Amino acid sequence: MKTATLSAVLLALLAGCSAPEHPRYGTGDLLLAASMQRAIVVQSTLFPYHFVPDAAELNELGQRDLLVLARHFEKHSGALSVRAGDDTPALGEARIRAVLDALVAAGVAKDHVTLRDSLPRGEGLASARVIEIMKGSLVLTGSGVSTIVGTATGTTAQTSTTLQQ
Repeated sequence: MKTATLSAVLLALLAGCSAPEHPRYGTGDLLLAASMQRAIVVQSTLFPYHFVPDAAELNELGQRDLLVLARHFEKHSGALSVRAGDDTPALGEARIRAVLDALVAAGVAKDHVTLRDSLPRGEGLASARVIEIMKGSLVLTGSGVSTIVGTATGTTAQTSTTLQQ
């Protein structure tokens, strides 16, 4: 009788408890995040769409990308492009000041980064290589499904989908 009562009390206590919810990340998610961070660093460019329209304030995407860049520039010196686009010169300068202030607030030394308005960086690909890639088959995978599209541009009507086991 004592064992049954004790068991009932423990079950009642456990019913009220819940395990903390943690996001579950698979290896693919981690690789994607690392690839995205690498792309942000290689590009080292903030575009007008990283800012609130007609303001020097970074939007959510701009804050995320700048955080990635700040982590990089804490340890490595380099250049960061803040593209003006169609902005007025005054707004462009205000955005550059806002980015510099945010970098300094994140712990980046002012002499570690040069801010300018220039084209995005990166190694790029030769146009012949891009054409070769676009002609090849594109394999999209995820959630146990694999889809093969005839070309990377997806212009062919022939596709096949297979379930992966």
